[in-house]
Amino acid sequence: MNELVVVAFRDKEGAQQLLAELSRSARTGERPWFALETAVVTRDATGKFLIRDCLDLSQAKGRRALAAWRLLVAVLVSGPLGGTIWGAGTARLWKRLAVAGLDERFMTSLPAVALPGGSALFLLLEQAAFEPARHRLSAGTGRVYHATAPDEVGRIVLDALSGVTAQPTYE
Repeated sequence: MNELVVVAFRDKEGAQQLLAELSRSARTGERPWFALETAVVTRDATGKFLIRDCLDLSQAKGRRALAAWRLLVAVLVSGPLGGTIWGAGTARLWKRLAVAGLDERFMTSLPAVALPGGSALFLLLEQAAFEPARHRLSAGTGRVYHATAPDEVGRIVLDALSGVTAQPTYE
């Protein structure tokens, strides 16, 4: 199992700045955490969101795993009504994630995390790395959300990839 962590900011730069700071600490060896995946989500004034800086840091998972991470972030940001945006498959995927054990309170809070003009940093951390990282992630101006992601969540998202027809915009 892993920890799915989201740090939400009221400004567009907050998530990117935190990701840059975490990357610097990883390069200098101060890394008390290990992120498997990262993504920065911003939302413009019209409510459209942009997912960028999606990184597969686990080395060797490949394009399919990175696409699954992007899909998971898009579904979580879209919320349970995302099916109206992305198609009915998104609503089914949302339900399957909840059945697999991803906390529904966590899931329902995420569509609001990246408010218009704001940003959110999504991290997938190894479970053992979450506690050491919690202090650093909570130290700034962002609000931290997290939930344990059962292993089944990854399998469900990978299985759903073949049924996705609409894709969000990525940088």
